[in-house]
Amino acid sequence: MSNGKKISIAVAVYVVAKQILNGCIGGFSAENTAILIIGAVAALCFYRNVRYSNYVLAAVMAVVALRYLPGNLMHFQLLYLLEGVVDILGAIVLAFHPTVQNEFRGS
Repeated sequence: MSNGKKISIAVAVYVVAKQILNGCIGGFSAENTAILIIGAVAALCFYRNVRYSNYVLAAVMAVVALRYLPGNLMHFQLLYLLEGVVDILGAIVLAFHPTVQNEFRGS
């Protein structure tokens, strides 16, 4: 398994684990469940080398992090701010890391 695939699957596993933990703490909302399913499907797409699938999960991670950023800043919820930072970093890795890009660009 290539490094790009390993990195991508690790990010997808993070998303799935985070959503399971968030669901256990705050309950499984429709949004949490949808993101959980997206993360699981992304891991499968990464495993099967589906072209450009890295950008889909990167976009979802960035949109979700940015959606919750104002509330987290307003209430200074440090744990959720850190979660948002990790989400943005994961999105950046999926979208811009050279080995990830090469893995899913296809030929």
